[in-house]
Amino acid sequence: MEPIQQTLTCFGGVRAMARALDKSPSTVQYWVEKSAIPQESLAAILSVSESEGFGVTRAMLDAVSTAGQNKGPDDMDED
Repeated sequence: MEPIQQTLTCFGGVRAMARALDKSPSTVQYWVEKSAIPQESLAAILSVSESEGFGVTRAMLDAVSTAGQNKGPDDMDED
């Protein structure tokens, strides 16, 4: 499973992750399509995951950011 999919699974899917991060589902889906999450969103994901017990780890997020390096534009946040 790709790192982005592991992260998404911990949150319970695209809509659940979007809701938890106060993002639109289309933004989260865009991250999935690009297999990357913008750097500025990584801290929020880790914080929400820790407070809600979703199980996302720093290592998972590092893998997501590494996997997405050279994929798509620098700004992947549509909101």
